[in-house]
Amino acid sequence: MRLPVRSAGLALAVGFASTPMVAQGGAPVTRTGLSLTPYIGVIVPTADLIEFNSQTTKLSTAIVFGGRLGIGLGQRFGIEADLGYSPATLDYSSAGASINQDVRILTGSARANLYLIPRTSPFWIAINGGIGAVRHTFKTGTAGTTAFEPGTNVGGVIGASAGIRIGRLLALHIGAEDYLYTASFDVSGTKTAEQKQHDIRITGGVRVPFLGF
Repeated sequence: MRLPVRSAGLALAVGFASTPMVAQGGAPVTRTGLSLTPYIGVIVPTADLIEFNSQTTKLSTAIVFGGRLGIGLGQRFGIEADLGYSPATLDYSSAGASINQDVRILTGSARANLYLIPRTSPFWIAINGGIGAVRHTFKTGTAGTTAFEPGTNVGGVIGASAGIRIGRLLALHIGAEDYLYTASFDVSGTKTAEQKQHDIRITGGVRVPFLGF
């Protein structure tokens, strides 16, 4: 009778001892993950960018492309860093003439994701928010254009995203976010009035997992 008792006790001890190991090494997709999402989309400025000498200027809708690095922390929370680039044009009038000036827009953000449907599901939905920065670089040397100095403006960013897996690893990812900031620039040594901005970005890409997604 002692042998079965000892065997049962030994099995129970092994079971308890192995539990922490399972907790440490099991199912990493439920805890942490690392992914990269290259994307392409559009940026839609919804407000005048600059007010100067009673003139208002507005950026055109333009293509945007970039990448997003995501870190999943559990099934329902994560953080991500985003970097995007967009070639656009600035439309304004000078001396009665309408002028288009090339502008390069660089956007960056760091934000937190809350997954309403877990990120490990075949289909997921998330909302996000954080800090965003937008830099405008204006082309110089064009006849009739004003000397707008490059400027970086920092504000907030809010958005939502959704995705669906295609196969075991890759996933389609769609995101929409609003960059909220106040823009002001130096023009020939004069500071322009502050203008509140709402830049809408809609992007789509493919999420490539490196760990746990």
